[in-house]
Amino acid sequence: MCKTTPNLSPHVVSLLPIDDRDVLNVLQKGRCKQHAHFVTLGVVPKLTSSLTVPLLRICTEASRLAKPLIKCTMNDIKYATMLCLPESVAEECIKAAIQAITMYALSGTGALKVSMSRRSGLNFSVGNFYRWMIDSHVANVVTDTLLFLEP
Repeated sequence: MCKTTPNLSPHVVSLLPIDDRDVLNVLQKGRCKQHAHFVTLGVVPKLTSSLTVPLLRICTEASRLAKPLIKCTMNDIKYATMLCLPESVAEECIKAAIQAITMYALSGTGALKVSMSRRSGLNFSVGNFYRWMIDSHVANVVTDTLLFLEP
């Protein structure tokens, strides 16, 4: 399991695909919306930073795993998730990602009129994750199905 905290340069932090507004939106509209009134606004920045550290660890590990092929595959993201998160959390993340990929792939007619996040049933912006993975150079080639595997 990854134990070290990744180096957070100001440039990388400014490019992160998750911000306080996104976390607050997930709290208000996600699975825990009935408990959202218990969360104060002072806690939201702490939740955001708590989410970004594992995200950076997974991307760092995926980048390391993708170096031999110069291409980041779904297996690289899955293995990086298993290495950086506890086993039960990693299994749930991978299961949810496979479900999101399935929903995205089977979205049917009129799919081009709807965002990738809506098509896959996710709350965070898939487009922001895609842009971030390209800008942070996780690998030279990043496909759209990899985006759903990010926790």
